[in-house]
Formats: sequence, structure tokens, C-alpha cells
Amino acid sequence: MTEILWKLPFPSSWGGNILLSELPKRNLALIVESGDQGDLQIVFEQVEAYKCTYYFARTEEMRIAYDRIVDLGETSWLVEVRNRL
Repeated sequence: MTEILWKLPFPSSWGGNILLSELPKRNLALIVESGDQGDLQIVFEQVEAYKCTYYFARTEEMRIAYDRIVDLGETSWLVEVRNRL
């Protein structure tokens, strides 16, 4: 079952710049430049793997994650990564 962990407080279509930035020590930052409202930043620490899928490569199931951070539960990709660890 998909669980929404965080939702962007405004639609990304409003024109804010959204960046995913690799940081030192296996950290990732999701940065939302929102102009007058100030920037939002979420940092993920000690990341083992991450996957980004863009535009036409997205599946219908992926659309639930638009402007959100979601927990998809046990996926085949998660199992593959876990088995390598």
C-alpha cells in the first residue's frame, strides 16, 4: 500500500525550481526554490540507492508521487537493492 510521507505545499506547476542534489557522505537534498515564500529543503541521509524516472518513462502507478514523497512499500527494485546489501 502506498503511503504519502510528504506533499509539496503548493503545485510545482506554479513555477518553482525543484532540484535533487547529491551531497557529501551519501546524502541527497531535495530543494524547492519557491521565490517569495523562501526555499524548502529536505535532506535524506546515508542513501544507499535512489531512482529518478522522468517524463514519458513514468508509469501510471508513478503519477501518485507527483509533488510528493511516497513509500511504495515492498517493490521489486527495493528487493533487488536489499539483496545486494
